[in-house]
Amino acid sequence: MSQFKSVAVIGTGPAGAIAVDALMQEKAFDTVRVFERQEKAGGCWVSRENEKHVPLDVDSLSARTADAPIQTPASLPQYTPALATHRFTDSHIYPTLETNVDASTMEYSQESVPVVRSERSIALHGSDTPFRHHTVIRQYIEDLLNRNGYQNLVEYNTTVERAVKDPQTKKWVLTLRRAGQPDGRDYWWSETFDALVVASGHYSVPYVPAIPGLKEFIEKYPENVLHTKQYRGPERYRGKKVVTVGASVSAADTTVSLIGSAQSPVYAVVRGRYNPYFGDWAFRHPQIERRPPIASVSSENGQRTVHFEDGTSVSDVDYIIFGTGFTWKLPYLPDVPARNNRVPDLYLHIFHQQDPSLVFLGAVGAGLTFKIFEWQAVAAARVLAGKAQLPSLPEQQKWEQARIAQKGDGPAFTAVNPDFQEYFETLRRLAGEPGEGEAGRRLPPFDGEWMDVFNAGHERRIRMWQKANEEASRTWQRKMLPSACFYLVALPLAAAAKSLWSDSPGNYSSLITTAFPLGNGRLGAMPMGAYDKEIVNLNVDSLWRGGPFESPTYSGGNPNISKAGALPGIREWIFQNGTGNVSALLGEYPYYGSYQVLANMTIDLGELYNINGYRRSLDLESAVYSDHFSTGDDTYIEREAFCSYPDNVCAYRLTSNSSLPAITFGLENQLTSPAPNVSCHGNSISLYGQTYPSIGMIYNARVTVIVPGSKNSSDLCSRLDSTVNVPEGEKEVVLVFAAGTDYDSSNGNSAADFSFKGEDPYAEVLKTATSAAKKSYSSLKSSHLKDYQDIFGTFALSLPDPNGSASQPTTELLSSYTQPGDPYVENLLFDYGRYLFISSSRPGGLPPNLQGLWTESYSPGWSSDYHANINLQMNHWAVEQTGLGDQTEPLWTYMAETWMPRGAETAELLYGTSEGWVTHDEMNTFGHTAMKDVAQWADYPATNAWMSHHVWDHFDYSQDASWYQKTGYPILKGAALFWLSQLVQDEYFKDGTLVVNPCNSPEHGPTTFGCTHYQQLIWEVFDHVLRGWDASGDTDTSFKSAITSKFATLDPGIHIGDWGQIQEWKLDIDVKNDTHRHLSNLYGWYPGYSISAVHGLNKTITTAVETTLYSRGTGVEDSNTGWGKVWRSACWSLLNVTDEAYSELSLAIQNNFADNGLDMYSGSPPFQIDANFGLVGAVIAMLVRDLDRASADAGTTQAILLGPAIPTAWGGGNVDGLRLRGGGSVSFRWDDDGVVDSCTADVSTRAGSAPTVAFFVKGGKDTIDCS
Repeated sequence: MSQFKSVAVIGTGPAGAIAVDALMQEKAFDTVRVFERQEKAGGCWVSRENEKHVPLDVDSLSARTADAPIQTPASLPQYTPALATHRFTDSHIYPTLETNVDASTMEYSQESVPVVRSERSIALHGSDTPFRHHTVIRQYIEDLLNRNGYQNLVEYNTTVERAVKDPQTKKWVLTLRRAGQPDGRDYWWSETFDALVVASGHYSVPYVPAIPGLKEFIEKYPENVLHTKQYRGPERYRGKKVVTVGASVSAADTTVSLIGSAQSPVYAVVRGRYNPYFGDWAFRHPQIERRPPIASVSSENGQRTVHFEDGTSVSDVDYIIFGTGFTWKLPYLPDVPARNNRVPDLYLHIFHQQDPSLVFLGAVGAGLTFKIFEWQAVAAARVLAGKAQLPSLPEQQKWEQARIAQKGDGPAFTAVNPDFQEYFETLRRLAGEPGEGEAGRRLPPFDGEWMDVFNAGHERRIRMWQKANEEASRTWQRKMLPSACFYLVALPLAAAAKSLWSDSPGNYSSLITTAFPLGNGRLGAMPMGAYDKEIVNLNVDSLWRGGPFESPTYSGGNPNISKAGALPGIREWIFQNGTGNVSALLGEYPYYGSYQVLANMTIDLGELYNINGYRRSLDLESAVYSDHFSTGDDTYIEREAFCSYPDNVCAYRLTSNSSLPAITFGLENQLTSPAPNVSCHGNSISLYGQTYPSIGMIYNARVTVIVPGSKNSSDLCSRLDSTVNVPEGEKEVVLVFAAGTDYDSSNGNSAADFSFKGEDPYAEVLKTATSAAKKSYSSLKSSHLKDYQDIFGTFALSLPDPNGSASQPTTELLSSYTQPGDPYVENLLFDYGRYLFISSSRPGGLPPNLQGLWTESYSPGWSSDYHANINLQMNHWAVEQTGLGDQTEPLWTYMAETWMPRGAETAELLYGTSEGWVTHDEMNTFGHTAMKDVAQWADYPATNAWMSHHVWDHFDYSQDASWYQKTGYPILKGAALFWLSQLVQDEYFKDGTLVVNPCNSPEHGPTTFGCTHYQQLIWEVFDHVLRGWDASGDTDTSFKSAITSKFATLDPGIHIGDWGQIQEWKLDIDVKNDTHRHLSNLYGWYPGYSISAVHGLNKTITTAVETTLYSRGTGVEDSNTGWGKVWRSACWSLLNVTDEAYSELSLAIQNNFADNGLDMYSGSPPFQIDANFGLVGAVIAMLVRDLDRASADAGTTQAILLGPAIPTAWGGGNVDGLRLRGGGSVSFRWDDDGVVDSCTADVSTRAGSAPTVAFFVKGGKDTIDCS
């Protein structure tokens, strides 16, 4: 019988977990207790992606003295303040980590590793990949431990701080510390045991070599030197210069993963020996440059230089990453010292020769890791149970001495390779075979096939690197020789610089169709490019007439008394008759107001003659407008303008090769009631006014003129007409334009009486203009370029230019554009859409309205407001996918400060609920949330639901949980609460479902119930609440329960009618070939997902989608809108119908896009920007299908289709930096047939909860390797 009745196990990693199972199966111990300092089982397979970086202490890490024992309390038990000392519990795991050996060689003999293959692994190694994602392995370990109630044996978050043998009782006394008590303190206590099993692993304390200057470098740049243990994927190092150090597994994997993110090349210091299994294949990549050992590191005077032993160096190093192994530390065992990174006096690497009650598991440099741990654990359990006998102490010592003689007294001592069979069989013989009916875990004989599979896995990894190296070499050669290979073979006649240009000026009478727009999110400018009488149209995003500025009784359209009492009668009538009306809920909208133009800046150069060589352009890669021309006397004049977000001004410069003519600058505004005050002081013109006599919104515009180098430019104002006059002879003149209003959306709430009124803008505008005027033009431009290009450059689409269109003015290309299309123009308009969004949506401003930011009118069409039954939504299509997600802040602020406060009142006054908020189709900037007067477009409370789709998208792509909790989720929850209060049982069909009553499909059909569009939207709102519940931080479980309950019976809005269509209403009353402009019943197909993602493989439903699209026409028939066509294009792309998708896209350009590239509502003014943005979304739909996922989708794989509808006209193009749902990005190129043939994905930033991704190509069932 065993002399040991109580056993303590330290650690629940792969060795600790199998130890518990082996001990418990012996049924010989009264007590088995397990102590794990992490919060869950898995050991080094536990992932913590958001750990705080702890700077490396080079002195202790290089000397291998880190993680020293800590002082324990004098008396126990006791509570103490939380321990501040770093204990090296941080994780080794990064998001894409997979096993580097065949999983079958890791598994225990009686438990198989689940066959769960990540899509990334499949892409790298094929559909039969033997490698497993780290999450699979960690769960496998935990599942073993939890078997038969073993989890009750474990104390998590508990560190063994000291383990000593009591000389009197001969028992092990463990001093224990449990961290993370509710009050923030640590709890200390002690327990005693007969035996101790150490399974705490030896990959905790990193080793970093001592290098001259490294300590000082870390002191200056504490977060820029790290160990691979602290590596969390490549995203952090994007564009950075990185030096890695090490030659084995972690250094190789880290170095390879940096390719494509870090600056090329990645410098690899091959310190030490290559891994014996993998060799140096990982380091042969053409974008990895191997260097000799580091001699020193210098950081004086801002240097960041790594010097190598061969005398070379690398400067401006951003990061140094050490993959230099670990130090085995046992701070809790003061009487058991480690030596040469191993524990001496261990027989068979397990049993302490001086004390048989002390056992170590996992103290080997293994290959067949988990199997070795199992054999060790079973042998140890049998010995501790008294069922197996160790040899005599001299024999044990002899074994160690012989091994030292063979392997040495260092790390090689612990290496089992290549003697696996001998070691396994030695342990099996020691353990013995339990007799018939005897307790104990049985060990099978060693199987030589394990080694065959083990080695085959290594060969697969080597082939992966070989393939990647070969492909990268070919790609690299093409990049190095663009004219000889790449452009002539892969991208014939590739497109030139991304710019709009013309060889003639714009026309002021047709400004909105001929001028090129500039903007910084708040300020807009449209220079005409006139030779001598230039006019620059100016806008500021918040300048609105109407609202509380003009009427103190303005109510956002809400009635004075509740109209909600009419709802029950409206619902009853509709359920009885199928249709009805909501006239009792309709309202008026006095003082609704309108967006309006601010002013014109005039630049008069007198009379210029014999103009030649004229060209004006808008460079989309720099957001800089320029024009130039020569006059008859060979004077060359160039003008340049941009709107700067960093300096909050628009800048304009005129230069000449000889001398400029006399120039007069002015500001004009044609309002007469009241007329603005225009004044001039020094070199500045100020235009100050109000939109309504006495009480309107105050606006102020200021233009300051600077004449660099002039001695006579202190006061150039004309007091007669308030202009600035620069005399003839100057070579350079610069203007800065600043503007503002007293609008303040943070005062759009009841606490501020919904005033929306802020400070008089005069002082702030003066300060802004003065500050900018003190800077040089080059300084203003430099800060503008860095700001803009950092955003625009996050994504790139490159289409060919087979027609040589780059040589033609884009104004001519657009005016003559016809189907079947021109890839150069389509690429240009795609880039233009991204440019326009950046220019009209920046943090601190308002979101782009119907005209974005630009209007020439005091009464633009539809007030240039916010229509939200397609238009505002389309404005934000594809921004997340194309790297512009950070620029959506204006939308969230607008919704939270302008819609939600007043919308809560509307919910109560019109719908009788105090839950949530609501708004309708047409909104101004003053919180107009009630219905207007015509149900067909006014009865649209689904705005809150549709806009919640964008809230979710931002979170899904960004994975910014902090933003979601603070900003996004309150918007989503408010919408969900409203709809919880409004859904009613369907009393018409009496089918037990919940429906909306009343409802109007956007701008179409009768007032009825169960409108398809609404049902799909609300389905997605509820689904998003459930999907994002863990990230929301919400503890309101009753709310979640209500969502879950009503979600279960909600009519999803997918009904197929009698002619095969997706019904627009629950009543089957659709008229075939009704070519209405809206595709409201297909919201769930695109841009939503309640059809496309949930039922995309249902042939009946997809056929109904196709039938509906054909019936709806091309978008020409009803209003001929650009937005109607690009919406249709995107829908066709999701059906993989390339011809129809491309036809609709090109039809929109042909019919709706003006010579300056702006979208015109029905082919002629008014300008309506939605199709400019929608075109970007439509193109993205042609390039990728990356659908949202329903909360009920338990799949672990996210299937992404690359190139679902790429037309052959785009053959040989490529995309760089397309963002993915769940995080990460993909870049890819396609062949002449529009089929993707190569790709590279960065999934290192994907959320831990996000599914793995698998990439497919059009027409293919197999994945494509995007590693």
